Amino acid sequence: MTAPTAQAAGRQEGRFDLAGVATIAAGHLLHDTFSSFLGPLLPLLIAKLSISLALAGSLTLFAGLPSLFQPFIGYVAERVNLRFFIILAPIFTATLMSLLGRAPNLGILILLVCLYGLSSAAFHASAPATIGHISGRRLGLGLSIFTMSGELARTIGPLIIVSAVSWWTLEGTYRLIVLGLVASALLFWRLHGTEMNLPHQDRPAVKATIIAMRPMLLPLAVLLSSRAFLLTATLTFLPTYLTSKGMPYQQAGMSSSVVELAGVVGVMLGGPLSDRWGRRIVLSVAFLVGPLALLAFLRVWGWPIYPLLVLGGFFSLSTMPVLMAVVQERYAHIRATANGVYMALAFIIGALSSVAIGSMGDWWGLTTAFIVSAAVGLAGIPFVFMLPRSGESLKH
Repeated sequence: MTAPTAQAAGRQEGRFDLAGVATIAAGHLLHDTFSSFLGPLLPLLIAKLSISLALAGSLTLFAGLPSLFQPFIGYVAERVNLRFFIILAPIFTATLMSLLGRAPNLGILILLVCLYGLSSAAFHASAPATIGHISGRRLGLGLSIFTMSGELARTIGPLIIVSAVSWWTLEGTYRLIVLGLVASALLFWRLHGTEMNLPHQDRPAVKATIIAMRPMLLPLAVLLSSRAFLLTATLTFLPTYLTSKGMPYQQAGMSSSVVELAGVVGVMLGGPLSDRWGRRIVLSVAFLVGPLALLAFLRVWGWPIYPLLVLGGFFSLSTMPVLMAVVQERYAHIRATANGVYMALAFIIGALSSVAIGSMGDWWGLTTAFIVSAAVGLAGIPFVFMLPRSGESLKH
């Protein structure tokens, strides 16, 4: 049985296509499981290749560089069958991320990360736009299910890669490539023959879309920066921070899964709550509680860190489907291209935040870098009220 086409679902405006949403969310789960390998591997890669925290953080920047092409990918995605992006991305991403441990030098490591970024950009530019189109009036719910699958993947991913290192050593993690092959084969079986292109109509070019989005770019950039600093601190550098404080590697690596598991609940509730209460209210609460939880985490040790990681993960990650819903709601007539612009901005800001936090970690220590991250998170609150209210859209 194949999922209904996005085009067919679009003919029933307002209908929530659960089967279609579930299929694309499954693809997101499979793809992002492999995407989450980098953070837990950073302490080992830093030791193996003798690289600084700033260089380690720059790996996320290199992974984000291909995201500059996401608006163009989104533009193409509005004119072609989207299933090819969804089917092929897991095998490409799995292969590249499973080979990180065998990189003999920094240059090869950067090449692998850049190629992974291209695979990820192709998937993330098109899949959320399709979700938005087939979610009808329940946009927040559809994007929460999609985002939740990605966060669940980032809960599973660290467990898989840490276990693989324990079983096969860092260089032996290439064996995980077979999981990517199985993932893409399953998606091919599920989506083969399914048309998933968005309804065709005349749409503005990428440049015109960016111009149309200009009023929202400043608040979006600030809020994405607030979110990126919080997430980079609590995900990318969390294992490195905890190992520097004396926690065993396996336990530190598993801590990322604690944050992500809390984030799964956060993203699942964030979208539907914003449908009910409004995007601004949900975002304001999240950008207040998330940074405060991070500050409290820095002042404790032992078992109390875990409830604070849960609290921080829940609220920091709950913002993801809400911000995406704001963009797709506002620019419903150019959904894929606008989503591509949003995703490009999100990936690049996320990558730059990794370099910034890594550099601060080298200069002043990761504790100071985490305090700055919390301050940036709190600074986003005023910009929430520059976003359009829920339900406001631009008609073509």
